[in-house]
Amino acid sequence: QRLYMWKSGWRMLKDHPLTGIGDRDLRELYERYTPEQDRDKVVIYGHLHSNPVMFAVLWGLPGLTLALLFMLTIPLLQWRRLRALKSAGDRAPPFSAAWTLAGLAAWTGFFVAGFFEWYFGDAEVILLLWILTGLSLTPLEETLEAHRT
Repeated sequence: QRLYMWKSGWRMLKDHPLTGIGDRDLRELYERYTPEQDRDKVVIYGHLHSNPVMFAVLWGLPGLTLALLFMLTIPLLQWRRLRALKSAGDRAPPFSAAWTLAGLAAWTGFFVAGFFEWYFGDAEVILLLWILTGLSLTPLEETLEAHRT
């Protein structure tokens, strides 16, 4: 089913490569962009079951590029923070590295699974991800200073 959805998404993107179609439910457009013979093969949910495909369709290629940069920047920042905490040694607050590693693991899992599901549209999943991301990216200088006092 996902392959049929992604093919329809590709057709949408070809018609709107720069601006995308905007943030909207795709049920209505899906029928227009899916060949008649493929329509009965897919249950239409209003999204295309892939974070990158959805970003491309909703925001066009520039939006997809920015979304991918954002999604790659978060784990890069987490990785840097993890390395800085490791070099801080005993000065680092207890469990700070664990929260950072948990955030990095959650973000990595979210990123990989997002190739096959539209998780940015799933409130429960994205809420937990943002909580772990926030905990994993607290400013390091403030974290170290608060631990000293």
